[in-house]
Amino acid sequence: MTKVGQPQKAAPITGVNIADCCDAATLADLASDAFGPQSVDTTSITISDPSAFVSSDKDGVDHLHLLVENLHCAACIGKIEGYLKAQPDVVEARVNMSTRRLSVSWVHGKADPGELMRGVAALGYPVAPFDPADVAKSTDVEDKRLLSALAVSGFAAGNVMLLSVSI
Repeated sequence: MTKVGQPQKAAPITGVNIADCCDAATLADLASDAFGPQSVDTTSITISDPSAFVSSDKDGVDHLHLLVENLHCAACIGKIEGYLKAQPDVVEARVNMSTRRLSVSWVHGKADPGELMRGVAALGYPVAPFDPADVAKSTDVEDKRLLSALAVSGFAAGNVMLLSVSI
């Protein structure tokens, strides 16, 4: 019996490395133990041409913004960023876990964005390109709609309060 406020020992977790809680290789090992060896063909990953989403700046750096699926923890972020930063000519790779977005920058004309996307997908994180400007526009429209709904509800609540005082 433990007293209130005393820390309790956590039960050890077997078969999973906590540092790689969502590691695709760990999951594959567990599946291999259960069902026998399985092979994964990474050449079958199809990525559409992301060149329409690549932007260039005056410093000679290309940028691509991607939406990332299957992010669960800091180990996921480390795997993705580590893979991309290890690629030649990649200048920067940043993953934002709360928005599930990845920003990749590389020297103009040196890296193939499709291959970068295919590599991230092969790690177990499917990606899709997007344009942040389009997202900002749709967010602005939604913000205006919500603000007007808030104004109407505030006006109605004020009138209800005035009516309740007079009763």
